[in-house]
Amino acid sequence: KVALATLCKRLKAWKFDLIDCQVTTPHMLRMGAYEISRKTFLKRLRSAVQHPTHHGSWQHESPAST
Repeated sequence: KVALATLCKRLKAWKFDLIDCQVTTPHMLRMGAYEISRKTFLKRLRSAVQHPTHHGSWQHESPAST
């Protein structure tokens, strides 16, 4: 849970638009995931890949730098 929460915080700071969890599970739903239709996913994915991404090493940064 801590690792996923940390990843979500980092990706939000980097302005990532979505995380593809692949499979809906009760655990992921409790963590805040939600299922979307394939059509919606593809639309959001097409939009997301138009933006620059974070290249290189994904090293932990202190909270002050986020």
